[in-house]
Amino acid sequence: MNEVISRCLGLFGMVWMIVFFICSLRYSFGDRKHVQTLVRKLARNPNWYLEDKGIIMISGISAGGLLAIYSFIYPFVVRRSVKRGYKLDIMMWLHWLWWMVFSYAVIVELMK
Repeated sequence: MNEVISRCLGLFGMVWMIVFFICSLRYSFGDRKHVQTLVRKLARNPNWYLEDKGIIMISGISAGGLLAIYSFIYPFVVRRSVKRGYKLDIMMWLHWLWWMVFSYAVIVELMK
C-alpha cells in the first residue's frame, strides 16, 4: 500500500513538474498581466512591486521566481487575497502540492 502511494506521488510529481515548468515560462516570458494578477492578489504590499504608472517592474526569470516563491508559501498568503478566482486557487494549491511532493522526495532520498 505504501509503495502504491509513493508511486502515485511520484507520477504526480513528474507530470506536474512539466506543468509547473510551462507555467513558469508563461510568467517569465509571457505577458506581464499574469504577473500583475499574481502580485495584486497575493502580495502584502502590491504597490511595492509597481512603478509610478501602475506597471509591474518584474520581468524575465525573476517573475518565474516570484511564481515559485508564491506557490511554495501559498497556504500562508492565501488569506491576503480578497478577490481571487477559482482557477488561480486550484493552480496554486496544485503547485504547492507539487512543492510538498518534491520536498518529500528530497528528504526521503537524503535519509537513505
